[in-house]
Amino acid sequence: MAHEHVHWGLSYPNRFGSIFGRWERYDEDLAHTANKTLRLFIESIAVLRRSGAIKPGDDERTAAMFMALMHGSIGMALSGHRSEDGKGQSDPQGLIDDLIEMLQSN
Repeated sequence: MAHEHVHWGLSYPNRFGSIFGRWERYDEDLAHTANKTLRLFIESIAVLRRSGAIKPGDDERTAAMFMALMHGSIGMALSGHRSEDGKGQSDPQGLIDDLIEMLQSN
């Protein structure tokens, strides 16, 4: 799910920016979409946690960590500051893999 979100953000940067970027005015539809995305991540993490696939912790904080990593790395990649062969030697997808690995409950 995280990989698909990053792929979408990189493929549709204007849509990504409209929903998750800074708003000049409040928009009910954009707020609904952003909140729905966050809820889906929280619910997915809760399922993984209950199954024992990831370490115990707070589902909302874990979702916030994913969102921060995804959105930060999407923004950096779109501005040319994040790539597998460049700064940090990782693209956004690689960073998602790193976070997933850190959360796994061996």
